[in-house]
Amino acid sequence: MKGAITVFMTLLFGMILSLVLVTIENVRFLTGESYARLSAKGALHAVFGEYNRELYEDYGLFGYGGYSQKNQDELSRNIERQLQTALGQQDKAASSANIDLYRIHDISCTIADIKSVADREELYRQIKLFLASETVEDVLDRLFTKGDSTNSKVGVDSLRDLFREGTTAWSKSLEQTEKYEKGEMDDPEKTSPKRKKQSDKADSQFAGGNRRFDGEDGQFAEANKRSVRKAGSSGNVMDGDGGMATQDHANGNPLESFCELMRDGILQLVCDTEKLSGEDQQAKSIGQAAGLLKELLSTKESFDLQGNLTPTGQKLLLMRYAFCVFSCYTTDRNRSTRCGLEYLIEGKENEKDCMLGIVNRMLLLRTMINYAYVNTDEQLKAESLATATVIAGATGLPPVIQAINQTILLILAVEESLIDITALLCGYKVPLFKQHASFQMRYSEICMVSKSFLRKKAEIYKKGGGVITGKAMSYMQYLGMLMALTVEKSMRERAISLIETDLRERYNQTFCIDQCIDLAKVKVVYRQSLFWSMSQLGVVQEQRQLEVMYQY
Repeated sequence: MKGAITVFMTLLFGMILSLVLVTIENVRFLTGESYARLSAKGALHAVFGEYNRELYEDYGLFGYGGYSQKNQDELSRNIERQLQTALGQQDKAASSANIDLYRIHDISCTIADIKSVADREELYRQIKLFLASETVEDVLDRLFTKGDSTNSKVGVDSLRDLFREGTTAWSKSLEQTEKYEKGEMDDPEKTSPKRKKQSDKADSQFAGGNRRFDGEDGQFAEANKRSVRKAGSSGNVMDGDGGMATQDHANGNPLESFCELMRDGILQLVCDTEKLSGEDQQAKSIGQAAGLLKELLSTKESFDLQGNLTPTGQKLLLMRYAFCVFSCYTTDRNRSTRCGLEYLIEGKENEKDCMLGIVNRMLLLRTMINYAYVNTDEQLKAESLATATVIAGATGLPPVIQAINQTILLILAVEESLIDITALLCGYKVPLFKQHASFQMRYSEICMVSKSFLRKKAEIYKKGGGVITGKAMSYMQYLGMLMALTVEKSMRERAISLIETDLRERYNQTFCIDQCIDLAKVKVVYRQSLFWSMSQLGVVQEQRQLEVMYQY
């Protein structure tokens, strides 16, 4: 029995030592996994620290690579190399001098999931961070009010009413005027008593449905009771008894002068096309005023005021971001595309086409506002009626004279709108709704309009003073209104295209924003050896894996 206690204690301590060693080995494996995870996160931070500096400095967006030499495959190799360095796998000679406690080897990295800056969720998340100091109220005030210091909103309902009533009124007048310009009213059959009676009946219905724009029926009826009208050399309209009626102050034929004005296109009149890329508009042959007006004011489908002018959520974020980073005609932010904001709205291939689309939309908006005003100004109505009587009095058809009268008023409203647009593109603010003091066109100037004339009139808004009455809007605010009516998806895709094009032109032709990585989930696979080699016992090393993620 001698030595029994010794043997017993030896076995007991052997079992305790084994339990302790197993516990230590288990702890080593658990801490080894934590060590590998921390190393992997450090490797991700190190690699993503090489972000695209141009993208961040110019557009405030974080992204890795995007160039041909920095893509998903290169990201995986960089992470693996950084991780091997962190775990001591790169310099085995140096690491052999120290005790390798965790014995991690056979490290490999694969990309489990990846997202680029162009992804919708990632783009809006970064835009929100970029605009962290902005609030929704600030954005709305800057885009849809008369100034940064006020909170009064644009009268959208009033604009909608003007749009519905105005387009109805001038469309019927333009149809009658177009027939007159084509000579259809000179046909004897069209001036027969039966046809004339039907025409008078139709015009009575036409005038009755548009009293707001046609003025009082009595004024026009009284002007057309005169049986004989002729134009003297002085331009006065004379009645049948030889008495003097209203004097014609037009100093020419507004229909013909308007056709001549539009020969080179509207873009040449209101802005400096030398700043813009793209082909110039071809000179148009002089046609008919009614046809030109129809063409200019035919953007109803692309300018629908029935839409919501108060955007919310992601669209509002994108709008405010666009105003911060993209250029427009009046604000140059040193981008390769001068008319970036205009491109977000129009999406045309070159800058001149984008500007033309914007100008046409603004022309429609300003014309329907100015047209409403001229139809409330009795002096302008009387003077235009005198001119219409001189032009079409020989036909003897009151509907024709009335139609030409409304067409002349429409030309006056369009020319006032051209002054407004010229002032907006010069960086000035223009009153939203006009009054007598802020209406720049005088009737005697209706046939005198030219590019220099528009610039001279637009300079009046630079001084401001009593001319700026009521709500006044800038060009940027008009762009904000048009953006509110643009589809969010189209605007977002165009913004991404602008960023990509700009960075390609200015830095690297191989840049692709779809390959500019914003988020990456990395799967790390490794093996961890036992502290004591047990290969002779047939113990197979278990493959271990973990997943880490990094997001800008």
